[in-house]
Amino acid sequence: MCRALMDLNTGASVGTFSFIENGGAEGHEAFGVGTSVLELNGCASVGTNSHTKNAGHATSATNQNIPPSITQSNNVDIQTGTPDESVQIAQPINVVAKQLWTPLVEEKPYKGQQFASFESALSYYKEYGRKCGFEIHKATTEVSKSGGGYSHRYIVCNKEGENKKKVAYDSLKDKKKQHRNRPSHRVKCKASVRLKLNNFGIWEITHFEEQHTHDFVKPEDSHFLKSNRRLTYQQKQLLHDVAGINVGPVRAFKVMKQTHGGYEKVGASEIEYKHDMLSGLFWADEEGKRNYMTFADAVGFDATYRTNKYMMVFVPFTGIDNHKKCVTFVAGLLCSESKEAYQWLLTCFKNTFGTEPKILMTDQDPTVKEVIPEVFSEAVRHRYCMWHISQKFTKNLGTQLSKTDVLNRLNDLIWDERLTLYKFEKGWQSIMDDYDLHTISWFMDMYEARSSWIPAYFKDYHYSGLMRTTSRSEAENRFFGSLTNTDMHLIEFISNFETAMESQRHVQRKNDHLSRYTTPDNVSKLVMEGDAIKIFTRSIFFDIQREIQSSITTCYSFKVEYMGETTKFSIKDTDTDLKRAGEYEVMFVISNTTIRCSCSNFETTGKLCRHCFYVLRMSGVEHFPANYVSRRWRKEVVPRSCSDIIKGKAPDGIQKIARGIHETVDHCVDRLSSNLKKLRLYQKKQNELKKYVDEDTNGEDPMTNKEFIETVIGVGKRENIKVRIPEGVRTKGCKKRLISEKEKAILNAKKGSRRCGGCGEFVDHNARTCPNRAK
Repeated sequence: MCRALMDLNTGASVGTFSFIENGGAEGHEAFGVGTSVLELNGCASVGTNSHTKNAGHATSATNQNIPPSITQSNNVDIQTGTPDESVQIAQPINVVAKQLWTPLVEEKPYKGQQFASFESALSYYKEYGRKCGFEIHKATTEVSKSGGGYSHRYIVCNKEGENKKKVAYDSLKDKKKQHRNRPSHRVKCKASVRLKLNNFGIWEITHFEEQHTHDFVKPEDSHFLKSNRRLTYQQKQLLHDVAGINVGPVRAFKVMKQTHGGYEKVGASEIEYKHDMLSGLFWADEEGKRNYMTFADAVGFDATYRTNKYMMVFVPFTGIDNHKKCVTFVAGLLCSESKEAYQWLLTCFKNTFGTEPKILMTDQDPTVKEVIPEVFSEAVRHRYCMWHISQKFTKNLGTQLSKTDVLNRLNDLIWDERLTLYKFEKGWQSIMDDYDLHTISWFMDMYEARSSWIPAYFKDYHYSGLMRTTSRSEAENRFFGSLTNTDMHLIEFISNFETAMESQRHVQRKNDHLSRYTTPDNVSKLVMEGDAIKIFTRSIFFDIQREIQSSITTCYSFKVEYMGETTKFSIKDTDTDLKRAGEYEVMFVISNTTIRCSCSNFETTGKLCRHCFYVLRMSGVEHFPANYVSRRWRKEVVPRSCSDIIKGKAPDGIQKIARGIHETVDHCVDRLSSNLKKLRLYQKKQNELKKYVDEDTNGEDPMTNKEFIETVIGVGKRENIKVRIPEGVRTKGCKKRLISEKEKAILNAKKGSRRCGGCGEFVDHNARTCPNRAK
């Protein structure tokens, strides 16, 4: 503590004082020169300081011989230190000392300095603060009286002002109230610059306060400054690349720490690695559009949850490719599951492709059911997922009826694709009558909606058999779920989605390659089967091959009728699979090779059945009929090369050049790693080049996060669009999943049955609820 010496009789100052920080020592490093100011009960006395410099930076003043105590007046003249005679000298008082710090840098702001824009001035002062060891922020503004915007603006040290938030001592004793132990960094620092906008639209410094009331950050700790915590282009690129393989920002930061040789060399913290993010709601690329135009016969979508930090609903649109594999066309993120949200999503879907799907598969969501007819025309058939409906049978039948064979009869009825409308109606009414299900409203509702889920009502729609449930969509949701989690920001989620799409398309291209460059065996030695090998993909050919084989081994004709040009064949199928066994009718016109079977396999799947192959073979048709080659199942339906339409990867952009430079440096270091002398020479050349770049780009800011994101995704941000990141939405999928009655029964069955204390049997009741209990 600083102490001053005064004569007790006259109040005159009889000694000098010096200042030293608590715990300070000679040689303490700082970024600036210190000046001491002594405050005596509100009045100040300026004394002399002694300073030493160390390594180019200012140091604190050293201590002198100071008397242990003093007494003084309550009012001291600032210049002479003489006390006011009207005030009597009383007891000693505490003396408070302040030290002002002046930065030691070559280039400083000065009064009259001009800037073309306020952003340029802010960038300049920010760089000045970074070199000195302090942070800055924007402060007070003054609006022009003429109404032309700001006339004056201030840029201040981030330690200006004081923390006004106070916590009462008594409140700290209250354990129920939790208070954050968060110290303030504000120390009433006055360092600042004042800028004025002149008549020429130039910002000019009219005042510059250079001295600070606090020490500066030491050089070895300068990497903790916010102005020094930024990601370089290469670091952002690495973060983007590893995010595609589900490596989070924290792991990426640790990788950078290892490769750079320490935390201080990374130039950023884990926070910067976490906050380099992007948001988005609906997207579709050219390859997805091309796949849709080829495989849009049946499209399904099913919302999934818990895939991102904001709990937004993820909705991918899925179809089936020419290898019978799932293919994702587009995807969207919704903040809610309201009617307006789904209406917007489906409208975007429709506008993106310009054409409508033939069949749209969803679950029984009432909102989606209401929106689809409003967005799409009547030509689009909305089909409900049969699996979801069948899973509700047990719940609506009750415990007693579920134990009968009603479940088997219902499942056999609804899953039989051979049923006609008449047979379905007759079978349904029979089940309702036999078990008195007319009183259950749910079954009545399902019957009213039968045209939206029973296969017999979709036989006239081509490829309606490709998708009867949302299992394809749910499988895709599980696939995407393996690459996402609830901690992901939207930029990470979209990056991982693109990685999943690349993986899916890689499998598709691999299947294309196998279909084009491998040849399956012609088991039957028929010319027709040989044609199928050349035309269809491997997976589809194997299906057709099985049908051709079955036409030889399980089918025979027991009746032939000639009706003009048309011949009617009655076919008996003796397959051991009861779903396929039975009698079928095939109508064949040999003049134009037109054929149709009562099983409607070609209409629903695009593949001829065994019954048709039997008739073609018996009629002497050798080659595969061209009018029954479905385009969607052909090998060449997807172009071989799609590299020209892959999403925004500019061939000669910054990304490619930066990676090329990185590869060149890595190559040179690898070649010189065995020769330390040459490696040091290479390092010297690199440092010279780095110095040249710094001098050549003086005053130019590096690429911003916004510009980097635009470079990576290949799309610039639209103007006049304000998007606010969602704060976390509440959807039906964010709560704990409800367990159905069937699942509860399965869980209870695993626990084991309990013996009733009344009847002694292993049943689902106890002694209290036992029906044999005495009344």
